[in-house]
Amino acid sequence: MRAIIYTRVSTDEQTRSGLGLEAQLRECRAYVERQGGEVVEVLSDEGVSGGVHWAERPGLTRAFSLIGDQADTIVVWKRDRLARDELAAGMFDIDVHRKGGRVLSATEGGNGKTDEDWFMRRILDIAAEYEKRKIRARTTAALAAKRARGERVGHVPYGFEVAADGQTLVENTGEQTVIALVDGLRTDGLSWRSIASELNARGLTNRPGRAWNHTNVRLCCTNRVTS
Repeated sequence: MRAIIYTRVSTDEQTRSGLGLEAQLRECRAYVERQGGEVVEVLSDEGVSGGVHWAERPGLTRAFSLIGDQADTIVVWKRDRLARDELAAGMFDIDVHRKGGRVLSATEGGNGKTDEDWFMRRILDIAAEYEKRKIRARTTAALAAKRARGERVGHVPYGFEVAADGQTLVENTGEQTVIALVDGLRTDGLSWRSIASELNARGLTNRPGRAWNHTNVRLCCTNRVTS
């Protein structure tokens, strides 16, 4: 086995225990070791929803590109790291298989080639989509309750925070400092990956207190309000 380990965590999942990138990586490494395989590369997408198509995720896109010549397996913590959509996960399986590769879950069943394994994978993918639908329903209800109380709802852009009135956005001094630094580094011609390395070298962390990577630097510092 020449394995690529792929980990993913969405913005909402970053606050949940047991779902961190580090925990996923430990489980995947242990699985590859038990199988007597070799880890070719470790890739991740942080702060990316499972609803985003795989071709729009830098980490998973690179993992896919390595299948065939450099690796034969993509190992994930759970199949919902690929997608929380039964059809999308199944289509990714097919795309990888066409390149001569396979996708394996480090903590679930269904990794074999039997009809029972195929059935298990589909069940896991359906369960992931069902969980996504439940989360969406809970989120909708919670947002309705906040609106009823007159509180602000929706994403708070990086560089800002909600004021004491629960509605107004005010600048977050620390995050605005990071944005200014990123803008300067971009002007100097640095790539997003190089900027992430520079921020980490300076001991700066992202909003959840984690290390920066090229994906979350780009998302945080380009998707912002301007007034």
